[in-house]
Amino acid sequence: LSGEWETAQPFVREMVTQFDADPASWLYLGLVAHRRGDAETAEASFARAVARMSEADSTSFVDLTRILSPDDAARF
Repeated sequence: LSGEWETAQPFVREMVTQFDADPASWLYLGLVAHRRGDAETAEASFARAVARMSEADSTSFVDLTRILSPDDAARF
């Protein structure tokens, strides 16, 4: 869909309906919502995605120390 976020939205919403337990579906919905400027839906979708992930998988989404400077990571 290459940037056609409005076009993608109904398809991705159907994905989360059909595959509610699949974190990837929620990640896609979060991405589409973010690209459309819908921060509230994006945040909720990303939270649902992380909640459906294993602890090992979710670490890369919630452990910000990987992208923070050492000083910022120490404060985090």
